[in-house]
Amino acid sequence: MPDPSVVLYMPRRFRAIGEGTTQKMPLEVLALAGPLVERGYKVKIIDANVQQNSLELLLEACRESVCLGISCILGYQIIDGMEAAAEIRKRYPDLPIIWGGWFPSVMPESFLNEGVADLVVMGQGEITFLEVVERLSSGEGMEGVQGVAIRENGQVRITPARDLCQLEDLPAMPFSLLDYETYYQSDPGVPFERYLWAAAKNQRWSRQDMRLLWYMSSWGCPNDCKFCCSGGVTRRRWTALGPKRVIDELGPLTTSNRVDVVSFCDANFFVNRKRVLELCKAKQDLGLEFLWHASADPDTVAHMSGAELTSLSASGCFSLFIGTESGSEETLARVNKKHSPEENEHCAELLVRHNITPILSYIVGTPEESPDSIEMTFEQCRRIKSRYPNASITILNYLPLPGTGLYHDSVKAGFVEPGSLTAWGELGETSYYAGPTFNNLGSSQARTVSRLRHFYFSFIDLPWQKARLGLAERILRRFAVLRVRYGILRLPVEFWAAKAAARLLNTARKLIRRRRVEPVEPNGPPSS
Repeated sequence: MPDPSVVLYMPRRFRAIGEGTTQKMPLEVLALAGPLVERGYKVKIIDANVQQNSLELLLEACRESVCLGISCILGYQIIDGMEAAAEIRKRYPDLPIIWGGWFPSVMPESFLNEGVADLVVMGQGEITFLEVVERLSSGEGMEGVQGVAIRENGQVRITPARDLCQLEDLPAMPFSLLDYETYYQSDPGVPFERYLWAAAKNQRWSRQDMRLLWYMSSWGCPNDCKFCCSGGVTRRRWTALGPKRVIDELGPLTTSNRVDVVSFCDANFFVNRKRVLELCKAKQDLGLEFLWHASADPDTVAHMSGAELTSLSASGCFSLFIGTESGSEETLARVNKKHSPEENEHCAELLVRHNITPILSYIVGTPEESPDSIEMTFEQCRRIKSRYPNASITILNYLPLPGTGLYHDSVKAGFVEPGSLTAWGELGETSYYAGPTFNNLGSSQARTVSRLRHFYFSFIDLPWQKARLGLAERILRRFAVLRVRYGILRLPVEFWAAKAAARLLNTARKLIRRRRVEPVEPNGPPSS
């Protein structure tokens, strides 16, 4: 009799396959696979982000499976996961469908009531999912299983939360279940990581491609930021692998796959600064050559010594994602961030000085945020970009997330809650970049966000993204530098003119191509 199998499905993050993959492996489901493999289960992972025929593969894989596990966050993954679950329901109506991930963890009732899930694993899922699978394999019920939501007698029942499981007590993620080359081929250029490296070193990446490995060394976050769902899902708990285990795992993975860059996808990599510095030393002692980037709080970096930052850079750290969030002290306090606006700027200065590209992330439009506060954020972004052009700055529109401290305030302020999972998926797919989700950002300030994001900052970044700039790009970049330096952000007529000229040129090219391929009318019959 074959070993029992479990199928894990990673829904597509974007509508178009391959869009935004950056070689991202499905660590969310790979983490679930570790305990299952250790217990003797055969695990099949279907990743719709890189597999063209994912639905056909999923239907075939589920033929003799104990259950189907699906993980998702807010966005298109909800829609793709629901569509896959519906097809599985048609083909295998008795197969249990289990959902997990942060979004199902905060809205389990919706997944159960809409009929796409039989059970939702809430929070940290490795041990919970293993117990659910073993109950299903043995035909037992779910009585006594902690950390799940299940529908019984027409009602949703949420069981007591499970205690935190230390990552050191869990088996390693079984990367052998995945074909690294499939992920590498999904985006061999990895333009964003190449840009970050080029910005840090002020030179071009010398090879044609970049081989990237995503890795998770910790889980959770002790912070209680009111716009973030992590506090509610993790209950502000944090657990991490020790430096030795991280290096013991990364050494063979990076060597066998010829990895250039490791992307630590931890929610907060620098919770334990001593752990990070020990990890840097262990990496250098073993002579591992991969580069790496991760995330940190502004105040953590702002209070690091020069020797500590030098150690980071020497170990291969070339960029850090920094949750700066706002240039206003009032807004930072309202969203429960513990750093100051001054630490945002000091953090950027220190990183640039040590050849580490800061990726500074801001959010505008939170409930009760005043226009003056938003202008302070614009001013800080402008000031940092003017001083440190190679700093990467992203300004996001605030999106109310269920399970966060600001969610009910957002509803009171006019945010209309989506009425279905599909509506949530459509909202999350576009709202960070498309525009404000409720009327707390004036039209003028919304235009400023768009101009900073799509015109000024993007053109300043061009030298680290392209090997050679054309004449028009050089001229537009010069305008962008001057506008950011002097704070002239209104009426970007030069960009409008360039876009109009580009549209006219494109139209002319289409007309010329059409004329070239149009059949020539045959001559009429000769006259008698």
